[in-house]
Amino acid sequence: MNVLDENNPCSKRQLLRKLGWIRVRQIGNEISRQEILDEEITPLLHHAGSAIFFSHPLIAGKWT
Repeated sequence: MNVLDENNPCSKRQLLRKLGWIRVRQIGNEISRQEILDEEITPLLHHAGSAIFFSHPLIAGKWT
């Protein structure tokens, strides 16, 4: 399962789902709660099993 950080735009999640063969969940929408602390993400991923985590950097309030 691929796990997207809550900073990833919803359009990215929708694009991956459209492909049909990529299983994806997003923190804050489908896993856990919004504004989860960074320290809480690692245990969450360990519990999820074979998860791949994708983060999207947000620098100074702007998407990079």
